[in-house]
Amino acid sequence: MNTLCLQLTKPMSPAEIDKKLNKNFFFPQKVQLRQEKLKTQLTGEKVKIKRQYTSQVIKVKNCPDITMSLEVGLAVFPEKVLEQRDIYLYYEKAQIPQVEKITAELLKTLPLLLVEPQLNFRFGLENGSFSPLNMPCYKTGTMTGGIWAHMAWQVYFLNGIWLKYLANPKDKVLLRQLRIKLRRLRSCLSFFRPVFKLNACTKWQKKLRDQGLALGVLRELDVMLITIVRLDEATKNNEGGPKHLQEIFVKKRDNQLAKFIKNTNISQQTAVLTEFMLWLQSEQFQPEYIHKSFHKFIIHRFKIWSKKILNMMEGSPDFSDMKKAHKIRIEIKKFRYVLLSFSEVNKGALSLLRKLKRLQDVLGFLHDDYINGNMVKNMAVKNKGASEYEAALFAGWESAKVESSIDTLRDFWQEFCTDLSQWRESLTPDKKIKISKKVIEEQIFPL
Repeated sequence: MNTLCLQLTKPMSPAEIDKKLNKNFFFPQKVQLRQEKLKTQLTGEKVKIKRQYTSQVIKVKNCPDITMSLEVGLAVFPEKVLEQRDIYLYYEKAQIPQVEKITAELLKTLPLLLVEPQLNFRFGLENGSFSPLNMPCYKTGTMTGGIWAHMAWQVYFLNGIWLKYLANPKDKVLLRQLRIKLRRLRSCLSFFRPVFKLNACTKWQKKLRDQGLALGVLRELDVMLITIVRLDEATKNNEGGPKHLQEIFVKKRDNQLAKFIKNTNISQQTAVLTEFMLWLQSEQFQPEYIHKSFHKFIIHRFKIWSKKILNMMEGSPDFSDMKKAHKIRIEIKKFRYVLLSFSEVNKGALSLLRKLKRLQDVLGFLHDDYINGNMVKNMAVKNKGASEYEAALFAGWESAKVESSIDTLRDFWQEFCTDLSQWRESLTPDKKIKISKKVIEEQIFPL
C-alpha cells in the first residue's frame, strides 16, 4: 500500500475546503471529530502524543479502491505542536495513474504541498532529528525501501522551501537554499540512475534541471552584483568603481525576478514533485536491480563515482581550461551532495567532506569569475553607453581572481586526491551499517 500526503499551505476549515472541491469529481462524506492519545519513540525516548482533529472521507469518482481522507486539527508533541490540514491518499501501485489525475484535480483549486504522511517522522524532519536509516522501509534492506527512504524526505524539504521562497522571492538566502536542495535531489537521482529504466530517469533528470534554470540565472546575477560591490569598495580611494555596471545589472536582476514571479507558483512546483514521487512509487526498475542489496549497491556506486573523480584528476589538471574545470566542479559537487546524504558511508569522512567543500568553493569562485567576465563582455557589446573604463576595470579584477583561484587549486588537488583514495579503499561491501539506536519503533498511522 502506498501513501501520499498533501498539506494545505494556509489554514482552512473542512467547510471551506469542501467549497473548493470539484463536486463532479469529489464527494465529501460526514465530518467526524476525533481525539487520540498515542505512544511512540522519538530520538530514543518514549513520548505521548495527543491529537484532536476532524476526519472526513472523500470519495472519488470511478475510484472505489483509492482511499482519500481529510484531517484537520492539532498533534501535540513534547515542546511542539504540529498543525494538520492534510489530504491523505492510500492506493496500490496499479492505481498510480488514477492518483495522478486526482492530485492534478486537487491542485487546480487548492494550494498544496507534499509532506511526510506519518506525523512522528514529520516531527523529526521539522526538529532535525530525522534519519532515513530509521525508516521502516529502509530496514527491509531492499532497493525500493532504500531509495524511498533517501529520496522522499528530500522532496518534502524541497517543496517546503519552494513555498517559503515564493512567499519571499527577494530573499537571496532562501534562493540559495532552494538551489542547493534541488541540486542535492538531482545528484541523488543521478546516483540511483542505473536502477531505473533509462528513458524515464532521463526525463526526470531533465524536469528537475528545468525547475532550477530560472533560479540559476537569478543566482548568477546576485554573484555579479556582489562582485561589483566588492570592486567598488576596493576602488573608492582611486578613480571610482563600476557604478554604471551596477545600475545595469540591478535592473537586469529586477526584470528577471519579475518574470520569474509572474511565471511561477507553488501549485506548479507541487505538481511536478508529486508526479516525481508517484514515479518513484511506481518502481520502474531495471530487472537486474529489483532484488539487489541496497547497501552493496551504494558501496559499488561510491566506488565508481570516486574513481571517476580520481581519473579526472590524474596528472596535473589544467584548471585554466574552463570547460575541464567546470566538468570537475560538477562531479565534485554531485559527489559531495550525495556523500552528505548517505550516513551509511560518511561517518568517517569528515576530513574528506571538508576538502570536498573547499574544492567545490574554489572551483565555484573560478566558475563565477569566468561567468562574470563573459557577462560584462556581452553587456559592453549590447550597451554602448556602458563605460569602457568600468568594463576594463572589472575584467582586470576578475582576471586576477581567476589566477588566484587556479593557484589555490594546483596546491590543493593532490592532498584531496590522497584523502579520496584512502576513503575509497575503506569501502567494502560487507562493511556493517551502524543504525542509530534512536529508532522510531512504532508507526503512528499503521495501514
